[in-house]
Amino acid sequence: MAITLQLDRGTAGIIDLNDGTNYALLDGWQPRVAKRQRSQLAGRWPYENVIEQIPIRVFSKQSDPATAKAEVLQKLDDLAAALDQAYTWYNGAQVDPVILKYQPEGSALANPLQSVVLGAPDSARDMLSLPVTFNRDMQAWEINPLVLEIERRGLWLGDAETPAASASVGNPGVMTVNFSSNVVLPSPTKVVLTSSTSVAVGSGYIVLADNNDKILLVEAENGTGSSISVITDSSASGGSYLRYTASTSGNITFANIGANLNSSARRFAVLMKARSATANYDYLVSAEIQTNSGANSSSTRKIAIDNASGTRTWYVGLAALPERIDDLRLSIEPVGSSSVGNGLEIDYIIIVALDETTSIIEFLLPGIQVFDDPTIDPRELSRPNPAFTATYAATNTVYMPHAGNTFVLNNGTEMAALITGSSFSTNWTLTDSNGTNISFSLTATRRTGYLTPR
Repeated sequence: MAITLQLDRGTAGIIDLNDGTNYALLDGWQPRVAKRQRSQLAGRWPYENVIEQIPIRVFSKQSDPATAKAEVLQKLDDLAAALDQAYTWYNGAQVDPVILKYQPEGSALANPLQSVVLGAPDSARDMLSLPVTFNRDMQAWEINPLVLEIERRGLWLGDAETPAASASVGNPGVMTVNFSSNVVLPSPTKVVLTSSTSVAVGSGYIVLADNNDKILLVEAENGTGSSISVITDSSASGGSYLRYTASTSGNITFANIGANLNSSARRFAVLMKARSATANYDYLVSAEIQTNSGANSSSTRKIAIDNASGTRTWYVGLAALPERIDDLRLSIEPVGSSSVGNGLEIDYIIIVALDETTSIIEFLLPGIQVFDDPTIDPRELSRPNPAFTATYAATNTVYMPHAGNTFVLNNGTEMAALITGSSFSTNWTLTDSNGTNISFSLTATRRTGYLTPR
């Protein structure tokens, strides 16, 4: 099998850099191997861009010298146009991306690997200034060698895999799909949460991980402490919620939760579905993760849960320990001068084990009354940036206002997702316009990443 090396320009066509008719790849080129991104601000991709210097021969076998020279120069112009297209795409223009496709001789893969071209590096030479000469042995007019200099994404991308969708689960339940196997590198993954019906106006979070033991849903009614009671409510997760009615500071403990979390996790995010149920009465809340019955602990910041915000999912904060956690404790400090009334009401807590394959994305509903099927797409081969979209009125697409990393990565055998939120700022969950809990199913599409072609 011959080496495949192409620049795919989309609607502008394919430049085959090793077709033996217009171009030929010369000996000595090996694709560069990307390094890990070292800066947290360097970009969404986990690996740095690389600069390739590809030695090729550009030639024409036209017998007429003037025609042959013009043909060679046109081929150079095609290469320059491809690099210009790649640069303008990278800067946001609505043009097709330029994809470098490569398959070495003897490859075990069915299709060439792909990497997005970002243009020519600043150090690249002017190709159009190179001389065209006659090769008597080949009886062809040529530029030999031409070093094609390009900047590309660090990952080579293979074929995409889309396993069967998960079962439909009422929110905030955890959904899971299973890939055929794990892959070596964190690879870009598209996620679609298909809703059973339209979601009424609301806000919330989507949590994604490469294993369901990195997302733990803890029902608040399982907590222990003073001045608490369990209130039956069919609209709450698990059919009930916990109420804290003390007018003084106190704690609620959730014991032995670490047994259900990834054993190697050391950094955690804590979210909580809660509301202050008394007017003019607020609460300062922090979460403390503990190990060895409280011998070691780490606390999040304090957040203020105010009555005016209604029912919502609160991002409590981050905490870390150098060993596996055992328990979670909520510290609650009432702030108010009126009667405590119904106090602080908590439906559930979400604990997320953090790593590079974990995403926590906050979303808001943008000026429409309902939405369906939230979709997080890295668009790794189509656009410079990922997108978070949903549909409304059946066929319209809306870009969802959000915060958080939407360039989703996965290299495990699973993809797990949880969506949490509140419709109308009053409901415990995301519901339709009649207040009925909405179910979601998860679909994930992962495109395997490689550092070296094979």
